[in-house]
Amino acid sequence: MASRAIVVDYNNPLISFQGPWALFNDSLYALSGPGSFTFLSHTPLFLFGVMGSFQNSAPPSYTCYIDGNAIYSPGFIQGSKLFTDALLCLYFYTKSINSINLTVTASGTTDNPFLFSRIDILPDASATLDNATVMVDTLDPQIHYSTGWNHTPAGFATTSERGASLTFDFIGSQISWLASSESMNTVTPQASYSIDNETISPFPGTLPSLYRNPVYFNSPVLPLGTHNLFVQYAGVDSSNPLTLRGLLVQNGSLAHASFTPPASPTTASTPSTTNSGSPSTTILRMSPSVITTEVAGGKLSPGALSGIVIGSLVAGALIMLGLVSVLRFIKRNSAAMRQRPAWYNYGDGLDE
Repeated sequence: MASRAIVVDYNNPLISFQGPWALFNDSLYALSGPGSFTFLSHTPLFLFGVMGSFQNSAPPSYTCYIDGNAIYSPGFIQGSKLFTDALLCLYFYTKSINSINLTVTASGTTDNPFLFSRIDILPDASATLDNATVMVDTLDPQIHYSTGWNHTPAGFATTSERGASLTFDFIGSQISWLASSESMNTVTPQASYSIDNETISPFPGTLPSLYRNPVYFNSPVLPLGTHNLFVQYAGVDSSNPLTLRGLLVQNGSLAHASFTPPASPTTASTPSTTNSGSPSTTILRMSPSVITTEVAGGKLSPGALSGIVIGSLVAGALIMLGLVSVLRFIKRNSAAMRQRPAWYNYGDGLDE
């Protein structure tokens, strides 16, 4: 089974919406009445999950169907903390299939809309997915951690040890660091990164208010090819550790990479900022052409920060190719959801 995954959000034309849907918070799609959406994928896959968010501890009603048959939905505990980036439904195949026809029906209101976030897909290793936007979870064997790192049940990697580092070889043209929001800090940890052993860049510092599951940095756009990421923690404040939820690689590959460094790091530079002065956090969406067995070349179009947090999904599926793994993931994912704050901002107006 593949150790990397792809993501499809509301903006993908292969998703068809019916009913009173509207853009919400620049990165979610909100349904304020009865409606549905459908998605047809021709990617060989083992597993997919439909993700969403809720403003109310009593979420709107919904049902997920595959080829007209209702599939598993984990459900939500009434009266608990509000759910954000919640798993709406999950489907797991014991062997790869070549296509799915997904339909989700729901009924929201103006005060309590049904909020659709994305579809996470764990493809079969035979899928032709080069040039996709690829999500790499914290357990990927290509991520090499120094001593001082720990892995949490929720799928994060975290360290508060000064000098702890990691390296990651990847194939692509840009990489982004997705972090955990559980500490609810408004500043990034003291850390720095370099690409291909060149310019050392500090993490940007202050994060936008109400920012959840933040992107600590986006690398510059790189020549499409093999690259190396190096990240090192320099902080001493245990209340603001360095956390990793996943790495998002633009024009990525399911294949592992091997990089030969050209030179030593040079002087530090300041990350680019948006017009508001906040660090730029643009992430690229998956191209519709990727969701096929034949993939066209070329770069993906830029899109909104989706706050993609598929690490737990992929990690749970990789433990064992079977239903036990999925149930373990669901239990872990549900526990993590109950700990998250109500307003887990999924974009913060950064859509392009």
